Amino acid sequence: MATQTRQRAARTAARTPKANGDGAFVSAADLQPLLEALRASARGEVGVRLDTSKRGVVGQLGKAFNNLAQTRERTTANERHFDGHGGLFVNIKKNRWYSHGNQAGGDAVGLIRFALGCDYKAAFDWLRSNGYESFLGERPSPKRPVKEYDYTDESGARLYQTVRFEPKDFRQRRSDGNGGWIWKGPERPVPYKLPELIASGDAPVLIAGGEKDYAENTDL
Repeated sequence: MATQTRQRAARTAARTPKANGDGAFVSAADLQPLLEALRASARGEVGVRLDTSKRGVVGQLGKAFNNLAQTRERTTANERHFDGHGGLFVNIKKNRWYSHGNQAGGDAVGLIRFALGCDYKAAFDWLRSNGYESFLGERPSPKRPVKEYDYTDESGARLYQTVRFEPKDFRQRRSDGNGGWIWKGPERPVPYKLPELIASGDAPVLIAGGEKDYAENTDL
């Protein structure tokens, strides 16, 4: 009899919703719509909304989910929405922004001034120094090759090159067999300076951060 009483008590406790820290009761059934909405959102479905009329924690969770879902759905490749920041949105294609909460807006320079609290020149210089010349009506500086690094096989025959550009960038290329280049990665990746590495035998090897670092270390 005592065992049956304990089992009935356990089943009753399992069906009874538990109180959260605020004293509100949340049951598994109350949370089920939220879980289903989260799964639908993860599948990429749009227009998923929850009932926010419920009181307490469940209603608050529903409101939070709806606000997040709306922000994600309004954000596209050209336009970014930040509803948690005064209703701020930025349209990259049109080079415009507006903050509904602050009733302020403008172009890219104005956005940097708004975000950093700086003057026009500082905002202009920030955009240029961080590679956003296109938002200033300027064309980005063309990249020019400044150094080529050969990667060879065991016998010293070149397999491919890494080309360093300024402004700083790296690209790899290999011969097309007709005097030109195929601008793709290697068919057979090898360590830089492979013949020297083989010749070093069991000697300790210093692994440099890049080809330029290798050249600087060998000059020491």
